[in-house]
Amino acid sequence: MPDAAAEPMCAIVAPVRGEAPYLIEWIAYHRLRGVHRFLLADNGGDDGTSELLQRLSRHGFVKRLDWRERRYFQLQFYRHVIQEVANTERLVLIFIDVDEFLRSHAGAPGIPRLARSLFADDSVSAVALNWAVYGSSGHLTAAPDLVLERFRRRGRRSHPIHRHVKTMVRADRCAGPGNNPHAFVLTGGRYVTPLGNDVEWDTSVEPQGLSKEVTWNRLRVDHFVVKSREEFERKRARGSAVRPHTEELRATASYFDLHDRNEVEDPMHPDLVAETRAEVERIRNALENEPAAEGGPAGMPHA
Repeated sequence: MPDAAAEPMCAIVAPVRGEAPYLIEWIAYHRLRGVHRFLLADNGGDDGTSELLQRLSRHGFVKRLDWRERRYFQLQFYRHVIQEVANTERLVLIFIDVDEFLRSHAGAPGIPRLARSLFADDSVSAVALNWAVYGSSGHLTAAPDLVLERFRRRGRRSHPIHRHVKTMVRADRCAGPGNNPHAFVLTGGRYVTPLGNDVEWDTSVEPQGLSKEVTWNRLRVDHFVVKSREEFERKRARGSAVRPHTEELRATASYFDLHDRNEVEDPMHPDLVAETRAEVERIRNALENEPAAEGGPAGMPHA
């Protein structure tokens, strides 16, 4: 990046459908980690998600892009955003979903400072962040508590499901997603782990997006893919943003069991949970007052 001493502008890019109960917590958490730019595809849902996104956009918490009435749109949405922001200098795009939380060890610097370190080597264009999959923690039904409070147990690091990655990438070197939301095509430079080593991809499987090794050092993606059984059934009913095949996988009897990983207790740091709860309340209080027009945080990338 042109100025290695400056923190890059970081923007999270995500599709959003049927996520009203979780959206504010997810935004609040990542704001605390230093990310204040969210480029979100509004794909509606029957739970008030679209209305909530419109309110969040009017208050400048997110940039809402209208992708309602679309199916299997996620990769197309990613391509649209990448094309719109391709010439933005010092912009790092982070492609995660609303059930995924960027996590570093307690006391680590915020995400922009970590990004500055990760991309300090100008040969680095993208960083692959491995999943840490959290299960139901034995919960059968939904509850009003934070996701970060309710689900405290994950799978063992050695479980092969953690070889899935999500990506943070320089906008000016990203040609678009491959054939899934995990790995991206670069116009040049290196795809590395958070330790700066070149990613060794597992090329024996399709589609691409699995690393041979799991790297949780410095930064990973905590993935609350199933939550409680009740919440998983709701998720399954609202369909996939990627492709019909994903819906077919979720419909199988084994999908929940595969992702319901609870072998290791590894909760979020309680101080960060408390701070997230306070930020959630701050955002909710702000939404009580409606400004006149939609906006966004200063420096929000155009998309």
